[in-house]
Amino acid sequence: MREGDSCDFCGRPIQALPSREDQASRSPEQLYCCAEFRKLLEFALQYQTRLLHQQQQTESGLIDVAPHPHFGSRGKKSAQERERMREEAEKRRKLLQQERQRRAAEAAQATAQARKREQVSVEADMGRQMRTINYSLSSMRCLEEGWTLRAPSPLGDGVSEWQIYDFDMDEITDLAAGLGITPRGTPTDLLEKFYPNGKKFVTMFADRTGNVFYPSGRLAILISRPADRPNNLLHIVLDDKPPGRARLLGVFDNIGRGTAYFRDGGIRINYDRFNGLDLDQQGSKKRHWHWHSTGQPAAQAPHIHAPPFQPISLALNKTVGLRLAARDSIYLSFVTASRSCKINVGARIKIHQSMEAAPPQPQLSPLDLYLSEALTRIGSLLEKLTLLSTYPHHPRPEKVPSSLRLESQRQRNLANRTKLGLERAN
Repeated sequence: MREGDSCDFCGRPIQALPSREDQASRSPEQLYCCAEFRKLLEFALQYQTRLLHQQQQTESGLIDVAPHPHFGSRGKKSAQERERMREEAEKRRKLLQQERQRRAAEAAQATAQARKREQVSVEADMGRQMRTINYSLSSMRCLEEGWTLRAPSPLGDGVSEWQIYDFDMDEITDLAAGLGITPRGTPTDLLEKFYPNGKKFVTMFADRTGNVFYPSGRLAILISRPADRPNNLLHIVLDDKPPGRARLLGVFDNIGRGTAYFRDGGIRINYDRFNGLDLDQQGSKKRHWHWHSTGQPAAQAPHIHAPPFQPISLALNKTVGLRLAARDSIYLSFVTASRSCKINVGARIKIHQSMEAAPPQPQLSPLDLYLSEALTRIGSLLEKLTLLSTYPHHPRPEKVPSSLRLESQRQRNLANRTKLGLERAN
């Protein structure tokens, strides 16, 4: 900055730097344009003086040991600052304590309110339990006391038994007589029932043949007598599709044989007078059973989750269902929004005690035993290959036991080898 230039602080022209005589004889307002400019000059002079002093010390090699003013907050007002800081710390401590007390009081109040609500809820639940009526649709007590009402028969008044159509000669004769039909009459003696829209629902002839129709008018269940077996009844279940596209859903007779199908044509359920088999959609066996297992210990039954211990219920389509409970309790149920019926396709037959036993197993030959043992060895090798591919660094793969399926098959092979009188294989 030179004389005549504008001051960066006040904008007035800068005066010439004063000498020591001017500083002693004149006031600062006369020497400087503004106070800020004066402070800037004093700082520059002090800085220049300090640099000269340090340069002299460096040239002489001496160290300045003169006392210097305190740094930081210590100084003339350090005691007052410390007192103020103590007062502020005390205020903060009191505020924190009050906040903790307020939170503790709110928590205690919330806990008391929660306990009160819980007590009120328990009392309300007890009151509701005392005023609650326990009802179950499957309860016989509710049915006997009138809480559950039976649906009216789709075939009209006085013939509600027709909902369970049982192919037992004596009972069907009484039923037909009650309907005014002669069982040995001509096929023209028939009974017809209709849907509310006028379409035919069921047709039953005196010889116990007939038809059940879908609400669309298509045939659902056909009951007929085969030409080669006029004493037997055959029940054929069809899907609700147009002619030519209707798939066969099941075929059942009244002598203990029947088959239900998936919609793709695969066998779903197959049974005869002795055994039954349940398959999945891939054709694998899910469970099998023996009808003669009734009354025997569960350990002797092939599968406890199958008839006669546990019924099997399945839907052939949205309208027709099948329930297998026992050899003489196999029901085809047909249920729509306005009509329903149930037909028993089970067989009430008497089987001689010698026939009641399971069919004899075919004689096992040494070749069959060899094939079974080879299959077991191949399965064991495949399991070890799977183990090594999954855990290639297994320390002792030969010590891993085989699966329970292979182990049980190996035990059966040993028992069959003993029966055939063959030496034990290595």
